Amino acid sequence: GCTGLKRIVISSTVTSIGDSAFAYCSTPMKVIFDNCTPTISKTAFYGCSDMDTLYFPTKYYETIRYDSKLSTFNLFPYMYIYKGFNTYSMDANIDLSGIKRLDSDYGLQDASEFKAYICRNYDDVNHVISQDQITGIVPAKEGLILSATVNEKYLFPISKVSATANVSNNKLIGVVTDTKIGIQNSSYRDFILVDGTFYKSSEGILGAGKSFLRIYNTNVGAKSNQIYFGTVPTGIVNVEADHIVDT
Repeated sequence: GCTGLKRIVISSTVTSIGDSAFAYCSTPMKVIFDNCTPTISKTAFYGCSDMDTLYFPTKYYETIRYDSKLSTFNLFPYMYIYKGFNTYSMDANIDLSGIKRLDSDYGLQDASEFKAYICRNYDDVNHVISQDQITGIVPAKEGLILSATVNEKYLFPISKVSATANVSNNKLIGVVTDTKIGIQNSSYRDFILVDGTFYKSSEGILGAGKSFLRIYNTNVGAKSNQIYFGTVPTGIVNVEADHIVDT
């Protein structure tokens, strides 16, 4: 019955939310699941405002979207960027134009530094993957590579509008549940992204919310593939320096 509760941060140490814990809290709240999906009582959020929003890690989207106890919340998945390039996938259309960065107080900030890429072209001779930046509304389950500021959280607005992003010939495959990859096959090989290079995957489980590269009908013996963002360099056009030396 609290009338002034505006924000709740549920930490990863919380395993359950009991009966009527936040029932009849009338002020619109921001509820943040900080890297957790606790067990929730049927009455934990009973009678709360239909303006309440729930922030949660993208990898838990499949768990939360079908939870009837959270059906009144406006859902906003977010992703923590922990390295320069991050693979991504989610079973919902995402509007890249609406991406926001969450500050330390979970307020929304501009995120012009955020970029999303797909993989269209593969150079079988040099083992080079060319990445193309995309914009617009990305279709559900599409495999992406994301680039943004490290150690920041980014909010992903779910869109009910049809996808508009051009993702044709994307060789990245998204997984929205834990998925076995790297199975030996004569017609293709699976590769996972590690620090800017795609390495051939051994057989194993790739966690939900990520993507991997699958190369068909090619030199399947390649153990790794270099990644380029934008135009693949083909040669040196010009060199400028204050002092040109013979070397």
